[in-house]
Amino acid sequence: MAEKDSPTGGMSRRSFLKAGAAGIGSLCLAGVAGCASPAEEEPEIPLSRETGKGFMRPVPAAWFTPLEEGRIRCGLCPRECRLNRGERAPCRVRENREGEGYTLAFGNPALVQDDPIERKPFYHVLPGSRALSISTAGCNLACKFCEVWDMALVSPEEVHAYDMPPQKVVDQALAAGVRSISYAFGEPVAFYEYMAAVAPLAREAGLLNLMHTAGYIQKEPLTAVANHLDAANIDLKSLDPAFYRDVVGGELAPVLDSLRLLQKAGVHLEITSIHIPTLNDDMALVRQMC
Repeated sequence: MAEKDSPTGGMSRRSFLKAGAAGIGSLCLAGVAGCASPAEEEPEIPLSRETGKGFMRPVPAAWFTPLEEGRIRCGLCPRECRLNRGERAPCRVRENREGEGYTLAFGNPALVQDDPIERKPFYHVLPGSRALSISTAGCNLACKFCEVWDMALVSPEEVHAYDMPPQKVVDQALAAGVRSISYAFGEPVAFYEYMAAVAPLAREAGLLNLMHTAGYIQKEPLTAVANHLDAANIDLKSLDPAFYRDVVGGELAPVLDSLRLLQKAGVHLEITSIHIPTLNDDMALVRQMC
């Protein structure tokens, strides 16, 4: 596997894991089924060849509705973007090609990474095991504090991507000996069709499907993919609607709807919340969130 954590490089995955080995190696939650001791050696993954910068495999996408004069409306997320011919949505990966909706985020992950499951982050799902994460470029939000901006807030043309159709992702996970596939690090809503194609294959192979997302998605597509999910971690960034509009670039209500929907669907649910001094650290709202 290429020694990098992001499409622009930085600390290598091996260096990162060695630096945190003391903490990660001892992390195993008591009283949770499936707890296992992590391997002493980091497993080597025979990665698919890297195709190069800007590699894409455009495919027709779901959740588009035709409008007048070749325009289309995307119903995947609450933005409900209306696109003219040749226009691309703000997520950078969905576009109108001659009146039909296409995704540019299918089979071209910019990240393929094997990590402890706690980094995904899941603390009550197979503690001590490892998961294979995949993510493409693109995101349907625009957080001003984004930690993975060099993958989420760029287009597929700007990142190096792997040529990995859905079955190859599952084969990769099985070869690495992991127990789950995680759609994480970037925003899986942006590569919805890719995730939806990999997930049933992963389940057939005996792997768990894990999704880490901001939860900014419409109810119908979330319900469809939830049928294949074993666990989800939702970033609940604040309970302040103004924070979502001004800093995140979206609305709070759809995220809360996603949390309720996943819980009702029986998907194991964990929540991550980041607190930024002076922006969303009001303790009254934090208590309300809890």
